[in-house]
Amino acid sequence: FFERGVANEGLGKKDDASADFNRIIDLTEKNQNVKERATIYAKIADLNYQAGKTADGDSNLAKAMRLDPSNADFTIQQGDQHVRLGDYGKAFEYYDKAVQQGRTDLDMYVIRTNARMKMVQDKYGTTNAQELRAKMTPTEKDQLCVEMKKAISLGLKDMKQDMFAALVCK
Repeated sequence: FFERGVANEGLGKKDDASADFNRIIDLTEKNQNVKERATIYAKIADLNYQAGKTADGDSNLAKAMRLDPSNADFTIQQGDQHVRLGDYGKAFEYYDKAVQQGRTDLDMYVIRTNARMKMVQDKYGTTNAQELRAKMTPTEKDQLCVEMKKAISLGLKDMKQDMFAALVCK
């Protein structure tokens, strides 16, 4: 069911994928492998969010986090949902918690950089680097540049990010 659910998700059949994952939960509710169940709840939460079912997504992600509270991926997923909602303060609370849980890899700092970038782009209504440089507060520049420099130091190879850092981050 899991493989079929992943395949259905890849094909864009969100309802079929959700049904497959729900079937797995039904079958494994008594399973002692709590981490597997948590992963399935998190996957279903993702499908819920994609389908616009925020309350269902929140409920399923909360179940995943209760079952496996040390899983930083679920914490990141919660932060990502807050970015989608435009609640950047809450998003960074979750991202900070994920870092405390040990997620200090390149992927974590790419996520953080992209969220900071989206935050200022949304706030100022532009994706133009020169406009952002002129409009951003010193605190916003510092926050974004700290994230970006950390990602670059961990191996990020992205010409746009490098150019932005050269323009904005001194």
